[in-house]
Amino acid sequence: MKYDLMQKIESLETRAIVFLTLPPKSVYGDEYTHVDDNIYAPFGRFIADAEFYLRQAVALENKEPLEEVASDIEQVSSPGSESSAEEPLVYIPGLSRTQALRATKVTDNAIFSLLSDPQHRTSTAIVKTIVGSACSQITRNDPEHCLNRMNYLLTFLKGAPVRPPGSGIQGSDQFCLDALPGGLGRTYAWHCLLTAALAQAKHQFAYSLESTLPFAAVMATLLGCYPDQVPHFLSRLTLACPLLASFVDGHLLESLPEVVEPHEGDLTAWRGVARLFAAVLLARTPPGFRDRPPHLNPKLLWLTIAGLIRRPFFPQATAVVRWR
Repeated sequence: MKYDLMQKIESLETRAIVFLTLPPKSVYGDEYTHVDDNIYAPFGRFIADAEFYLRQAVALENKEPLEEVASDIEQVSSPGSESSAEEPLVYIPGLSRTQALRATKVTDNAIFSLLSDPQHRTSTAIVKTIVGSACSQITRNDPEHCLNRMNYLLTFLKGAPVRPPGSGIQGSDQFCLDALPGGLGRTYAWHCLLTAALAQAKHQFAYSLESTLPFAAVMATLLGCYPDQVPHFLSRLTLACPLLASFVDGHLLESLPEVVEPHEGDLTAWRGVARLFAAVLLARTPPGFRDRPPHLNPKLLWLTIAGLIRRPFFPQATAVVRWR
């Protein structure tokens, strides 16, 4: 036990030193755009882990029971954190701010060790490039190419090797998710996919409704093939545009400054995210893909509209989301 603990402490020390020496441009995704976020947020995790190992060492030295860490699933399902939330009329996993924050924390916890380890920096960069490049090529001008990109992403998410964009990446012709350890390849690939979708929603779909539709069809198809990712999709959209969960979160929205007094940039981003949300709910999947993602259907769109109507009206914010 003492040897295992020493190994963990030494590994943590090494990773922290390398991280400070060569910090990555972004740890979790494009949402972390400031240098401070890229340094202090991840390094806070290193400090928390170091404090935990220190408590373990003290307990081991004093021959006391070792502290146990609750699993991510236990943290997510903790009933105490739901006490202040309203009872939802319809339960849809991921579509509430409380659930979204916890689900995002679980994902961040799962991929933190992967992204903060310099040994995997090249592989994670390739995954991000593969997913981001494929997403950026989904346009309405070439339906056949859209289908090609969709099949490319499906192949990659299944764990099969694909050719990364650019011939000079790692000097290799093909790359697969098995290159990442601990079965985290698909988790990180979906993280990159949802991050890319939100980035396009905020910066492209907000200005072009036509470009939203083919992307939404691809996203609906991917979610139909991987229904376990639907809660993560809804969680990311809920955090990006809180009003989408109006029928669940209710008066919680009144305490959010970004909803009560939104900035112009927030309104633009919400317009794009709301368009992506509505388009995915109404999307027609390509021939051969009959399974629709669970909960992602016109019924949810009507529930969302009803939630916006029956909740307090927020000038600008409600109008931007309701009429997208």
